[in-house]
Amino acid sequence: WKKKLDNLPANFFCKIPGNAVCRSLVICSVYYYSLHVKSIAFLIHLFYTKSMCEKKIAPFDMKNIPYVVDVVVPMWSPPVGDSEFRRFDVEYIVRSSIFENDYRFQLDECGRFCAATFFAEKGDLSSVDKWYGENIDRFPEELRKATRMSREYIEWMDGRTFGMMEDDDIKLSLFVSRKKGCGSKLLDSVCEKLRADGKKNLYLWTDCDCDWQWYLRHGFSMVSEAVYDAFSDEIYGNYRTFIFRKKI
Repeated sequence: WKKKLDNLPANFFCKIPGNAVCRSLVICSVYYYSLHVKSIAFLIHLFYTKSMCEKKIAPFDMKNIPYVVDVVVPMWSPPVGDSEFRRFDVEYIVRSSIFENDYRFQLDECGRFCAATFFAEKGDLSSVDKWYGENIDRFPEELRKATRMSREYIEWMDGRTFGMMEDDDIKLSLFVSRKKGCGSKLLDSVCEKLRADGKKNLYLWTDCDCDWQWYLRHGFSMVSEAVYDAFSDEIYGNYRTFIFRKKI
């Protein structure tokens, strides 16, 4: 509207019948109308954008595993093999954290995957062995050994953690966020569901390769600390592992 008004002849409003006051009222009315239309259009756009960009929590879609792997590859990649093998090894770790239950969630914003979290009860099983068997053959034996080391480590930590849990406790297996703030929102929302389901305590294990201090800052208590000898050496020192607990 403003552009159309600016393109009118200089004497256009002077030809409007009536005195200067009438002409001024017409000009103000035209500008007011143009601003009013723009305001309505802006509000419609704002409402549409907000409705489309709401944060939504849904069951985890396995097609989003590559996005989860993207987040943790820099932290969890083994020191051997090429990029293809390192990604395979990290995906094995991720899939080991996904159990066959209904406690697998993701948070989307504007239709975009932003965060995921997985849980396990005592006795839950993972289907990672099937995926492992279908994909491991393309790698040589020396690289398979690295994945077996990851497997032994995960089984050791899971065993220690499940051993501390009661039947009404639950383990946080993995918690990943691609956007700041989304992970915390997802975890807080899921904890409300866990509480409604009668869960008492939330357990998790982590190690010195992760930001383990984050859990201390968010209400978790450390219940166990141990050194994993197979990953320790004289150069990097002891490989420290931690188990945390939080009342739900």
